[in-house]
Parts: sequence; structure tokens; C-alpha cells
Amino acid sequence: VPSGKKRILFIHGTDIVNYVDYEPISFPLFIYVCGPSKQYEFFTKDDPFIVFKSCNKSICIYAFAPYRCREDFKHLYNR
Repeated sequence: VPSGKKRILFIHGTDIVNYVDYEPISFPLFIYVCGPSKQYEFFTKDDPFIVFKSCNKSICIYAFAPYRCREDFKHLYNR
């Protein structure tokens, strides 16, 4: 991953089918999991995802989480 960037991999089986490199400063994306996890790894059961957007005068921040654990993030979408 290039310096200063983060990468999201899309994998099917053992093959990488796509990836996205992005700069957190220009696209502030936070990925959440359901419960404690050592890494951000999602499977078919995690499709679809929910995305929350929070903006102030200067920036928007995005939170990304599996739909099945939406109750864990109720505090984000009830604002």
C-alpha cells in the first residue's frame, strides 16, 4: 500500500477481484465490525453494509458496518 494510504481488498475465494487505495485525509472512512475482532475481515453473511455520513462545516466522515449488526450502531443513525 502506498505511503499515507489505506487499502480495501475485495476477495472472492482466494482471489483478489478488486481493490481501492485511498487517502484517509481526503476520504475519511471508518470500518466497523460486529463485536470484537482482530482484523477487518468480512464474508458473504456481511452483505449488505450500511454507511453513515456525518458532516460539519469543513469535512464529512463515513462509517461503514455490516447491516446485520445495525443495532450495535443505532447511536449513529438515531442522531
